[in-house]
Amino acid sequence: MAERIALLSFLLDEFADNSEIEQIQINNSIAYDHIQVIPGVLFHERNEPVMVEGYAEQIVPLYTDIDFRSHFRLQRSTYQELCEAVAPFMVRERSISVDKRILATLWMLGNQESYRSVADRF
Repeated sequence: MAERIALLSFLLDEFADNSEIEQIQINNSIAYDHIQVIPGVLFHERNEPVMVEGYAEQIVPLYTDIDFRSHFRLQRSTYQELCEAVAPFMVRERSISVDKRILATLWMLGNQESYRSVADRF
C-alpha cells in the first residue's frame, strides 16, 4: 500500500511540475476563448455611420462671410467663382454635387482633419 501511495504521489508531482502540460492547458483555454469570439465577429451587424446631415446644404449658407472665410480659407465670392470655373470639368454621374465636392476639398485643405471626419461632415 505504501508503494502505491508513493507512486501516486510521484505521478501527481510529475504532472503538477510539468510545464508542457500546463502550457497545453493554457493554449487550449486561449483557443476556446477565440472560438467563442469568432461567431460574434462574423455575424456582427455594422452600424450606419453617424454623419452631419445637410451641413453643406443647410449650415454653410447660414455662415456669415467672416465665418465662411475662417472655415474654408476663401471668401464666399471666390468660392462661387471657383465653382463656376471648374464645374464644366467636374461633370460626372455622381451623387455629390460640384459645390459640395469643392466645399469638402476646401475644408480638407484648410483644416487638419482626417478624411473620415471630412466625410462625416460632407
